[in-house]
Amino acid sequence: MKRIKFLLQIDKYLLPILFCMMGISLLVIFSTTKGVDVSLASSLVCQQLSWFALGGGFFVLGVLVDYRFWYRISSFIYIVMIVLLFGLFVMPSVQNVHRWYRFGPLALQPSEGAKIIVVLVLSVALDRWRKGLDSWKRTLQLGAMVFVPCLLILRQPDLGTTVVIALVSLLQFYFAGVRPILLRFFGYAALFSVTLLSLVFLKIVPFTLFKPIATMFIKEYQYERFNPEGYHREAAQTAISLGGVWGVGWGNGEFTSYSWLPAAHTDSVFPAFIEEFGLLGGGFVMLLCFGLVFLSIRTSYVVQDFFGQMLALGVGSYFAVHILLNLGMMSGFLPITGVPLLLISYGGSSVMVAMFALGLLQSIYSRRFMF
Repeated sequence: MKRIKFLLQIDKYLLPILFCMMGISLLVIFSTTKGVDVSLASSLVCQQLSWFALGGGFFVLGVLVDYRFWYRISSFIYIVMIVLLFGLFVMPSVQNVHRWYRFGPLALQPSEGAKIIVVLVLSVALDRWRKGLDSWKRTLQLGAMVFVPCLLILRQPDLGTTVVIALVSLLQFYFAGVRPILLRFFGYAALFSVTLLSLVFLKIVPFTLFKPIATMFIKEYQYERFNPEGYHREAAQTAISLGGVWGVGWGNGEFTSYSWLPAAHTDSVFPAFIEEFGLLGGGFVMLLCFGLVFLSIRTSYVVQDFFGQMLALGVGSYFAVHILLNLGMMSGFLPITGVPLLLISYGGSSVMVAMFALGLLQSIYSRRFMF
């Protein structure tokens, strides 16, 4: 009964946001795939429903278990994550990439779980080393904790997930007050990178200029995603423009439903939704997404312990980075690197991890008066 009490004390604004996002996900998945095969569309909707149901179990687990329990076993969880990421390279590749463990019809993608595990482990480390965060020793240790999983994920290759983990970690370092000179260095590096990308996308700098250097670190097909004239980028912008202000109506989006928009039910759900529901619908989706970020920030303000604060801010950063990257990619401001729009894009691993992250957040919120 005591644990059920915490389940009843979750943030009252969360569930309406969550159910709205689930409903939008099911609408987009069906409408974007029915033009190819109605039976396939129904199958994908049923599969997504099953992921939501399983994710609901992870959400309840996150709420019922005291978030400080994960503090005690964080080292073990980190080691398991590294072992799973290493183990992918001894498994048969799928389409020349090493991202999944296959169990019959099911697939497990450890890199999705690594996102929230890194958030958890960093929150623990930042709490334990709170008094020495301005030292180079602690800074290098924190950097190494992030670098190892990022390197393994980049070698899969999975550039999008690597970028997400790196950005979320930097935000956690900033919130905790890790050595400012290091944050300034990475801040300037990020600004420099964004400036270069902008010059490439504006066609001021030739797209091929950086190819010899870039392909030393990433695959050639990954570099092609930076092409300002790439089909996926142009198709996403076309879908958005076709939607106008009001949209063409649910199920009437011919551009997305007949596969002219790549990955319309996965990474490209945002432009697919705008084609049918217009910019007003897109604005509603953005409001829901950033509502999750707001709830995370609010939780960080009401919780009493530093670990809880860092964990809540880490979860908020996890959602914020996904949202900004996905919307930026689909709007033509960023290269398309395969970052899903959490809880709306089709997918099992991302849904379960996102639901567990929300469960962690609510575990913090429901226990905010225990200190």
